[in-house]
Amino acid sequence: SPRTLKNFPDNLKNAILSIEDERFYIHFGIDPIGILRAALVNFKAKRIVQGASTLTQQLAKNLFLTSKRDYKRKLQEVFAAILIEASFSKDQILEFYMNEVFLGQEGNVAIHGFGEAAKSFYGKDVEKLTLAESATLAGLISAPTKLSPRKNPNGARDRRNTVLAKMKSLGRITEEDYELAIKEEIVAKPPTKNKRNAPYFVDYIKNNLQSYVDLSSAKSNIQELKLSIFTGIDNDYQKCAEQAVTQGMERLEKAYKKLQKKKPEVAIVSLLTESNEVIAWVGGRDYSKNQFDRVSLAKRQPG
Repeated sequence: SPRTLKNFPDNLKNAILSIEDERFYIHFGIDPIGILRAALVNFKAKRIVQGASTLTQQLAKNLFLTSKRDYKRKLQEVFAAILIEASFSKDQILEFYMNEVFLGQEGNVAIHGFGEAAKSFYGKDVEKLTLAESATLAGLISAPTKLSPRKNPNGARDRRNTVLAKMKSLGRITEEDYELAIKEEIVAKPPTKNKRNAPYFVDYIKNNLQSYVDLSSAKSNIQELKLSIFTGIDNDYQKCAEQAVTQGMERLEKAYKKLQKKKPEVAIVSLLTESNEVIAWVGGRDYSKNQFDRVSLAKRQPG
């Protein structure tokens, strides 16, 4: 769920600003000094080794634009960033960014925002992150998959130490803080197989919500939507349905050996007959591996 800026620890905010946009609070959406510095570094290296996108530009790209890299998209990104800066305060923009930025995958589920990342990688609330953990997560922004502390602890450590060194050089942490933090081991908890309750049903609700709320507009994407969605999902019934899927398919494959290679799929939806409320909804065998919902999206007749 989205967090307010005050929920994020200062070390995390400082780590992000230090490594991604040290002049965030003084530029107007684009950073001319950063552009010139990056151009000089890239010219010397004879290749692109450093970018110059501000946090606002990154936010504009994530919310409004495709990942296509060309001059037209870059120009659109600049204009969008300037519009965002004109419409929102710096603190609001930083809050949007910290809740929106992509920070990797847990299975096939995307991790967006530092609140989710803290839970995913460390199993703790974002307010309880250490300085070293904050620097590790801030380091993910540039290459979430490549620098994942799960998949590449050595790369994550090097990037974390780069972030810490930049924080120290900017006076945002002390020498003592830096020395203690670089000694901390890179430890990340194993990924959770399925971290959301009734994930297929949640996706179905989100998709249908777009019929009632315009999520494509800048305002709806950026401003925190104060919505409460009430469903009939019953946690006990949902767990029972998920267990039925797992155990039932295991028994089926054990009885019919040929099915073990084919890995047949399954779906369950359970309703209260008197009200038609959905109390359990399972769209497949494993949401972390495949998010295709066979309840709402499959064309084949059930049975």
